[in-house]
Amino acid sequence: MRRLLLWGGVLLLGAACGGEQKLARKPPVCQDGVDCCAPAELLCEGDPDRPVCTCRFAWVCDNLWFPSKCSQDHAGAPDGGGGWRCSVDQELERCERPGSSAPGAKNGWSCEVVGATVVCTRPTSSPDGALGWECSFVDGVKRCEKDLGPGLSPGIPGISTSGCGSTTPPEVLILLDRSGSMADPIAGTSKWSQATASVNDLVLAFRTKLRFGLMLFPSGGCSAGTIDVPVGADSANAIAAALAAATPLGGTPIAASLGNSAAAMTASRRYVLLVTDGGETCDGDPVAQVMALSGMQIRTYLVGFGSGVDAAQLNALAVAGGTALPAAAKYYQADNQAQLRQALAAIAGQVCQ
Repeated sequence: MRRLLLWGGVLLLGAACGGEQKLARKPPVCQDGVDCCAPAELLCEGDPDRPVCTCRFAWVCDNLWFPSKCSQDHAGAPDGGGGWRCSVDQELERCERPGSSAPGAKNGWSCEVVGATVVCTRPTSSPDGALGWECSFVDGVKRCEKDLGPGLSPGIPGISTSGCGSTTPPEVLILLDRSGSMADPIAGTSKWSQATASVNDLVLAFRTKLRFGLMLFPSGGCSAGTIDVPVGADSANAIAAALAAATPLGGTPIAASLGNSAAAMTASRRYVLLVTDGGETCDGDPVAQVMALSGMQIRTYLVGFGSGVDAAQLNALAVAGGTALPAAAKYYQADNQAQLRQALAAIAGQVCQ
């Protein structure tokens, strides 16, 4: 049996008979915009078809998603101390202990006092930022595992703005779904609130690297979205103001809104970033619209937010838009705010390449 060991940022695949092959790995990576695990601290071992990965330390990162801005703290406890009883599920990590006052939380934890117990939670992150991992806490250390397929090891994604240094920055028009269903909650907070916060974070992080614009759709009922903020340099404040003034309403006219997007962009590198919690509900043909954008050399990225997305339609749109992922889900699926922030940052990183 081979063993997978990640050490010093290099993955070593060693066979029982000796010999090894070195595969380059990227530097420390933020997994959800808050926490990250340095490759040197991520230990993957066991059968290559089902490695078990342990992130031995927790990290805290600034809001810019730059790996070089991460700093290390104690192994994952909400306050860096001991005495916590922790568990993990698909959406939340949870730690609790007896007490009457909530500590100053670190590493993305949010704490409150419930009766005689201090309860802290934070969004779950995985070794490679992807879904499908089964995670638990073992001796204060988070452990994750999943089936990867024959001979595969987990890829460790990196988010960087290093490719965004051109004199003519790429243009990104964000099409954000504001249909009535965006008022529905995920983990107690509306999808709209989580989505607008994530978009604001993205635009701030890449404000000097990309030229952003914003279209909210619908403009009412099944009316197509129109340009709320023109694509331009340093548009973060204007986008934040437009988001703050809007509320969820109406249906989901994806096709008609895509049809209004091309005229907003003029650069040689142009992208549409569509975020929706559903699918077309206004009798349009969004695939045809994305194909038309592709014919104008405009690539379209798709992000599905929440459990109500039309996965088949988003897959078709990702293929038509030239941004299909090499997985069953061709688009970026986000089931909570942490995953949404990560998806948006990953797309921005792709645009910057």
